[in-house]
Amino acid sequence: MTRAAIRLVALCALFLLPARLKPGSDAPIRMEEAFQARSTFEISTSINLSGRLPANLEQFGKEAGTSAISALGATRYVERVLETPDPQTVRATVRLYRSATLDKKIAETPQHIDLRSSVARIVIRRSDGEITAFSPDGALTGPELDLIRAETFTPALSGILPRGPVQPGDHWDVTAEAASELTGIAPIQSGGLRCSFREIQKSDQGKVARVAIGGSLSGPSDHGQSRQTIDGYYLFSLEHQHVTRLVLDGRSEIL
Repeated sequence: MTRAAIRLVALCALFLLPARLKPGSDAPIRMEEAFQARSTFEISTSINLSGRLPANLEQFGKEAGTSAISALGATRYVERVLETPDPQTVRATVRLYRSATLDKKIAETPQHIDLRSSVARIVIRRSDGEITAFSPDGALTGPELDLIRAETFTPALSGILPRGPVQPGDHWDVTAEAASELTGIAPIQSGGLRCSFREIQKSDQGKVARVAIGGSLSGPSDHGQSRQTIDGYYLFSLEHQHVTRLVLDGRSEIL
């Protein structure tokens, strides 16, 4: 069983579409994030995870020992869209990493991963939910690939947004694609994530919609059959029409 606290902060910047509606106090609003080729945004993420894993996954559920695990990591990069057949579908992006580090520990064995500056330019291709990552400047090491592949494919998060005009108090389901992207569970065999529009707030970036996101889902993951319970929120800029912050607390259990 793994207890995970995940904090993901997304800051989007350049070439973004303006808001389609200027919301009043009661007027329905749209939250739509469209992507165009060459659109660019800046992402910052951080992760804080702790828990326990069975020493041997094949013996999980039997009298097998467990190992404590922990991980602390952070990344900063600028990402540009390369291929987009339509505003809701992105097939490839290129990232320029400013920094990417992860410190993890399993039992008493620590590991430090730091993306080398010589391979800081990374091309990401996504097809049928699978991620391919490579650097045109050199070969990535195994730990560097693990670090990059763990990052969320940002355009897939458009699935957390509503499909039509909404008002505070409205609810909607997160798409299976976005839920899998956030949790690493694919395909989802039961459950899902759901959003609830809480309120409109004022911020340094103007008006933002605060949306709660949470739920429980289960299915196969990298560690085998798993169940995750998520509770968090995101902020959506009504002026610039993009997600500016996403914070998730999660609990993951190996079944």
